[in-house]
Amino acid sequence: MSPTKWANTPIEPYDYIKKKIKKSPQSIDISQSIHQIGINCIHALHDFQKVQLTSLVPNKQYFSYFDGQRKSRAVNPDLLIGDDEIDLFLNALA
Repeated sequence: MSPTKWANTPIEPYDYIKKKIKKSPQSIDISQSIHQIGINCIHALHDFQKVQLTSLVPNKQYFSYFDGQRKSRAVNPDLLIGDDEIDLFLNALA
C-alpha cells in the first residue's frame, strides 16, 4: 500500500476505514479501526502540553494542546472527561 497523507499520524487507519466502509460498513474491522484511532489520539494528546488560554467571555475557561511547534484550537474543559478517566481507560486496554 502506498503512503497516504495520514501515514505516521494517530489517524493512520482512516484511509483503511474509507475503503472498507463502502464494501462492509458493519465490519468488525471498521469498529476496531475507529477504536484504534481513538486510542492513538488519546496517546498523542497525553504527550502534549496543555496551555491555559485567556477567555474574554465571563465564566468560560479554555486551553489548547501544544506540541512545541503547533497549537490546537481552543478546548472547553467542561466538555471533556478528566485525565484520571483517560488513564483508567488506557490501563483497562493494556
